[in-house]
Amino acid sequence: MEANQKVALLERIKQQRFLPITEQTPLIYQQYSQLIDSRNTNEVAELLFYEGEYFFRIGDLTQALRYFSRCLQAPKKDSFGYLDALSYNLVGMVYMHLGQEAIAQNDFLRCRSISKEQGLSHEYSVSCVNLGTLYQELENYDDALACYDLALKSAPEDDKNSYNLRALCQICRGIILCKQNRKEELFSLRQALQQLLADNEHLFYHAVISDFNIRLYDFLRDKEQLKENLDRMITAPPTGHDFIEQETFYFDVCSYLLDRGLKDELRVLLDYMKQCANNTPLITIQQKLQEYEVKYAKAFGSDADYLAACELFLKLEMECKENQRSAKLYSLDYMERLRQAKNDSEMYLEKSKLDPMTGLLNKYTIRFLIEEDLAKKDSSAPAAMLIIDLDHFKQINDTLGHLAGDSFICQTAQSIQNYFKDRALCGRIGGDEFLIYFNKVTDSSFVELQAEILRQGICQQVSQRSITVTGQASIGIAFSSESCYNYDTLFAAADKALYRAKLEGRNKIIVADS
Repeated sequence: MEANQKVALLERIKQQRFLPITEQTPLIYQQYSQLIDSRNTNEVAELLFYEGEYFFRIGDLTQALRYFSRCLQAPKKDSFGYLDALSYNLVGMVYMHLGQEAIAQNDFLRCRSISKEQGLSHEYSVSCVNLGTLYQELENYDDALACYDLALKSAPEDDKNSYNLRALCQICRGIILCKQNRKEELFSLRQALQQLLADNEHLFYHAVISDFNIRLYDFLRDKEQLKENLDRMITAPPTGHDFIEQETFYFDVCSYLLDRGLKDELRVLLDYMKQCANNTPLITIQQKLQEYEVKYAKAFGSDADYLAACELFLKLEMECKENQRSAKLYSLDYMERLRQAKNDSEMYLEKSKLDPMTGLLNKYTIRFLIEEDLAKKDSSAPAAMLIIDLDHFKQINDTLGHLAGDSFICQTAQSIQNYFKDRALCGRIGGDEFLIYFNKVTDSSFVELQAEILRQGICQQVSQRSITVTGQASIGIAFSSESCYNYDTLFAAADKALYRAKLEGRNKIIVADS
């Protein structure tokens, strides 16, 4: 029953991506997070992506970047590689909103590269569309058209989800043709679009259709069509969510109406956009909107209106600069973490989850899962970390040979599995080092007792060719606290306790100072 519920919830999450956000939306993610296997990095990565997308849609870009970067760092199977492509795509959109086009371009290109390598035609098309939108905003229309053409060629015809992409590409091409006054090509494209839109009832990107149809006023001089499409842009409730995803087209219409001197129409649109902007935390959108208020006041208002608009714009500009400064600092940290994650992934067989010798989690995977658990836990909920190091392991290798040493490592791993598999995360983090993590500790003495049972289980004689060596282990334990509540500090505390156990004679357990 629980498995069926998990599948149903995941399907709802996927559908929710293209529906308006409601108060129920975050509850779906919470319910799903309680059903997934917290040790399955594929499921964890999938949830991280969808949560990041949710934060992007509500305008919390810092949280969105955090979730996307964690998704990108997650060890996952090749069949989940599409999550990397989708994450890079949305990270690029985040940086477009922050006005950092060079970073955005790089992320879209990373998305396109991954999609090409893995044969993800839909994701490849999406990256081309977003590159086209980026170039279009920068008024690089030739490169934008080339990207839209590439997206059209790569979008799979038999994929119903590609309809939105194909329609979006054609409409964006139409907007560029309007701006370039390429009338013959424009009307040919318009006919093809009318057929495309007539054959399909739903298009998610409603604002881009209105943008295109409003710009046709230059050629048709149909005031009724202009009004009809403007009404269509402002009939949706001003939640801010869909507005964030389509704000490029809203501002494009503002620019058009201002250039044509359509005062009343511009006023109506600006008022609607102001309601939407008030429902999003994105200061960049509010500042951009106020820039148009300044232009409106200069073109149609009094001197007093113009000065008041300028004053508010300067205030928002200062806030925006501070916001972007924080974003740039975050960007540097984000890119460094991604670089490190990429280096890590190259070191362990393309993000394989398990240590090949022992079957335990490898050091990258266990670190990722612990970091995820600690990030979601309340600091008052204690956790415990154990680091186990085999004593005089080099002596076993040198005396009995590496095969005997490997056998002892595998026996130790089996003991760890037998004692802790169902209650803790268990991993091999080095040649003869192991790590165990308990995410819920109700009694610290019980953890110490379990560690002692494990130590005694590891303590055994290893023999070969009439030579016998006693294998032993030292264990360091650290419990989380408010001052020791991330992976690095918890690991450092456990490692320091392990070092003390070695200094004090080995084959013993030391608990880190609180």
